[in-house]
Amino acid sequence: MFPVLANTATFTSEVTLFNSNPTDVTVGLGYYDANNLPSPGAKTCSDVVVPANRSVQFALPAQCTLEAGSHFGVLTVTDVQTKLNLANDK
Repeated sequence: MFPVLANTATFTSEVTLFNSNPTDVTVGLGYYDANNLPSPGAKTCSDVVVPANRSVQFALPAQCTLEAGSHFGVLTVTDVQTKLNLANDK
């Protein structure tokens, strides 16, 4: 979890994810705009593939759909495979 990310006219957070595993990992992103913004709550984000023993870097608007204006909030990162395994166990 990244507790505070921002995307404003003067500042954009950069996120770096590192995969120390010997195989690629696909991670799901969940971004939630803060409550005091015009459109608070969950935003649609694309999954990110992190290659084996590599890192990827991205800015929030490159992965998540954001309306015009300033944004700040929380980003969660979840291993998609683990999420799928948990769903299949139920």
